[in-house]
Parts: sequence; C-alpha cells; structure tokens
Amino acid sequence: MRHESLAREQCHRIQANERDRIQRDEVLEREKLQKQEATELRQEAERREEKAALREERMRADALAREELRVRSQAETDESKYG
Repeated sequence: MRHESLAREQCHRIQANERDRIQRDEVLEREKLQKQEATELRQEAERREEKAALREERMRADALAREELRVRSQAETDESKYG
C-alpha cells in the first residue's frame, strides 16, 4: 500500500511539473510575441517618421526652389526695366 501511495504522489508531482513547464513555455512564447510586436510597431513608427521627415524636406526644397525662381524672375524684371 505504501508503494502505491508513493507512486501516486510521484505521478502527481510529475503531472504538476509538466503543467508548470507548459505554463512557463506559454508565458515565454507570449512574451516573445509581445516583444516582436513591440519591435514591429517601433519599426513602423520609425518608417512613418522617416517618411514625414522626407516629405518635410521635399516641401522645404520646393519652397526654396520657388523662392529662387521668384528672385530670378524679379531680377530679370528689374534688369529689363532698369537695364
């Protein structure tokens, strides 16, 4: 009878250890997925910031080009008037 009780206790311990191991594995997998998702979100945010910075840079370049054309046009106008 003692042997059966020990065997049953050992079986319960093995089952409990297996449940604990499965639970730890699930937690680790969940943490891994959360880290991966956070990394992907950061990368996407960085890409958006880079796109926004490029758009802003293009807008500034366009504004400078327009200003340069305006100044040249004004200079040409002044030259033709005051020659």
